[in-house]
Amino acid sequence: MVVEIVGGLIRDRDPDAENYGVYFYCNNRLIVKHHKTHEVGYFVSSEAGTPHPDASLCRVIVRLNGSAQLMPWNSSKTGINYGHYGFLQVRPTLIQLASHFSSLSRRTKDDWSGKITQYSTGVIDSVEHISADSGKRLVLPQLPKVNKARAEHLKINNNDAIQRQPWTLGLVEAVAFVDIVRRQKLQTRNRIALILLDSTLEIALKEFIVHRAELFGEREFNDGKLHDLFGNRNKVMETVMTKFPAVAALLNQARHYYVQRNKLIHERATLDIPEWDIDNYRKIVEELLTSLFDLNFDEM
Repeated sequence: MVVEIVGGLIRDRDPDAENYGVYFYCNNRLIVKHHKTHEVGYFVSSEAGTPHPDASLCRVIVRLNGSAQLMPWNSSKTGINYGHYGFLQVRPTLIQLASHFSSLSRRTKDDWSGKITQYSTGVIDSVEHISADSGKRLVLPQLPKVNKARAEHLKINNNDAIQRQPWTLGLVEAVAFVDIVRRQKLQTRNRIALILLDSTLEIALKEFIVHRAELFGEREFNDGKLHDLFGNRNKVMETVMTKFPAVAALLNQARHYYVQRNKLIHERATLDIPEWDIDNYRKIVEELLTSLFDLNFDEM
């Protein structure tokens, strides 16, 4: 089988079509396009990360040519069989490329027109071939450095909101700290990240109830009522959904991770928390904080 894998940044970004991600061709037939699943590196923070507009210039094209038995397509030739030997052989290489160019897209997002899309020609720099199953890293161009840590970046982005709502500073820094935790070489880092995200959400709900007097009047929600309410997380979420239904769908999604957190804290078994769960929960928490406090969590 002949394999060709090409990764890079595109100039024809279409926000509506979301035309980025991984494209698979088998015997010159397009099988899947703008593919963004954890099997090809997405939804994994240490790889291509969660699909996001900031990473939407990245595209990796996989071309496979050979006998039909070697093609990793499904029976209807409309998708990829992720357990197929052919796919498993190319997966390490395509994930490295998707990760690298997703990061490059994010790091240059403040000036795509000046740094990326204005260039229509270039020179190919050839490097020594490395077998996909050798376990070695590909030799790829060095990524531009990011000048600010995410915590600082988020505080700058949310300066106006924090000035108006000083209680949101701790929420912004807590979300940024999740990334710091996940970069540590700790076996239980995902468990710590889950607890931190869930605690941040619980504090955010408390701050929302306390500071939105037009929704939660002091007479109805006096100190005694608040004390009783915060003893039951589900009642807190139901109360916020009743008064502010715009976040109902997100809070219902968050409920799943609240159950996971309770299992970690109150049950005998210790759960194994996958990377994509943390990615998904962080996205939910960030969207909730945006809705509740008008905060901005755009990627760097």
